[in-house]
This record gives sequence, C-alpha cells and structure tokens, in this order.
Amino acid sequence: SAGIPEKVTDIKEGTFAYCRSLAVLTLPEGVKEIGFGAFVDCKALTQVILPESVLAIGENAFAGCDALRRIAIPAGVARLEENTFSSCKALTQVVLPERLNRIGESAFWYCGSLKSINLPAGLTYVGENAFSGCCSLTGICLPDGVTYIGRNAFSGCASLTEIALPGRIARISDGVFLD
Repeated sequence: SAGIPEKVTDIKEGTFAYCRSLAVLTLPEGVKEIGFGAFVDCKALTQVILPESVLAIGENAFAGCDALRRIAIPAGVARLEENTFSSCKALTQVVLPERLNRIGESAFWYCGSLKSINLPAGLTYVGENAFSGCCSLTGICLPDGVTYIGRNAFSGCASLTEIALPGRIARISDGVFLD
C-alpha cells in the first residue's frame, strides 16, 4: 500500500514503475494527472482507486499490472492513451466514464480475462489493437458515435460471439475482427 500525501496533484512518469510488491493503491482527491508509465509492471497491484479529480491517464500508466482485477476510470477522463492497461492479465472489470471519447492504441491489449466492457455513448474512436488479444471478451456493442475502428482493434478475441456495429461508422480498418 502506498500512502500518497493529500497535496500531490500529479503522479509523474515512472513514479512507481516496477514496484513489484505494491498491492493496493488509493490516490487522494486532488490528483489530476497520472503520467507515462507511472505504475508500469507493478506485478502485485490488485486494486487501484482513482479519485474523481483525475482528468488524464498517460500512456502505459498501468501496463503490465498482471494482478489488477478491476478499474473505474473517473468521470473527467476523456481519453485513454496508448497501452494504458495493456497486458493486465487479471483485469475482469472496467468502468468507463460517459465522457470518454477515445480508446487509444493497444489500451487493453492482451487483457485476457476481460469478458465484457460497456463502451460509453460518447465514444468516437477505437484505436489500433485496442482490445487485441482479449481472448475472453464475448461481446462488443460499439456506440452510435463511433466513426473509426483501428486496425486489429479486436483481433485475437476468439470468444467474441456478438458484435454490434454503429450505422454511422466511417472507417473499419484491416483485420479488425481477425481471429
């Protein structure tokens, strides 16, 4: 467990990277930004509680957190950057805010335990490899506002049995549902 002072507003790049014993993390209200790779490869991290004050989560912020089981993204976050939760092998539950409009490249790459995810109505962009390798994902309903689905966004999702595509979609890239 990490005790972070109330005055902290930013968790800078790599601050807790490779802290292999860190298991529980509660960030205090007032933290606005989580930097690039801030918690990358924290292999024992099972629980993270993010305050509603968080507005930005950087690339690779929680990548490789093998034991992380669930995460609720605060309401003020509008986009998930590249590799934010890639290779979080135990991740089963993700709560995304309604304001979220972009899921970046490889954001949930190889989150093999993720069975379902509710995508918010405001989502417009699903990046390349966003959910690639999520082999337990059984269904995906893309909201009407989605206009772009990147290459291989859902490739390797061998358990997908239901896919709902929006009527307004402008571009579906190569290999989106490649198994």
